[in-house]
Amino acid sequence: LVVFGHCCVPADIFVNQVLLSFHMPLFFFMSGIFFKGSQIGCYGDYTLMRIKKLMAPHLTMAVITAICSVAIVGGVKHEPIELETYTIPFLYWFLPVLMICLLLMILAFAVAREKRKASILAILVSLVLIYPSILATDYVDNNVSNALLQSALRILCITPTALLCFALGSYMKELVINHFAHYEISVK
Repeated sequence: LVVFGHCCVPADIFVNQVLLSFHMPLFFFMSGIFFKGSQIGCYGDYTLMRIKKLMAPHLTMAVITAICSVAIVGGVKHEPIELETYTIPFLYWFLPVLMICLLLMILAFAVAREKRKASILAILVSLVLIYPSILATDYVDNNVSNALLQSALRILCITPTALLCFALGSYMKELVINHFAHYEISVK
């Protein structure tokens, strides 16, 4: 869906708009389903492991993209690239956002000590932060000119909505597991 939406269909076509409206929320929802809060154990070790697994691909792809864009821009236009207008490619925004969602879920799990309660806590926090993040997005787009700062702030603005989808996925998984566990016990 992602490749189809970004590469195969013009942006103004209705089908593309429909695809783009749900594929990233679905990605974060599915990430929440596969979040294994019960395997956290030592919070510090688990957090470092998750950061390495998510940020290594992000930074690798950002460096490759930066090298390619410098080669293309430098080779075609022969103009110097100004560092303040260059940013880590925003097309990889979902990896740092996913990392932040994981870190917030780990924090919620540390506070609540139970995955279902942690999911509810994360849902509530994200609901409180969604509206301010929408306002902040508008502000960032209209008032921040530094490209690197703008990308970092956009990632923070996207996070509450992504966290909501992530936490809903985690919560739904717990509901399904508890439902079938209850069903299995009552059948026996």
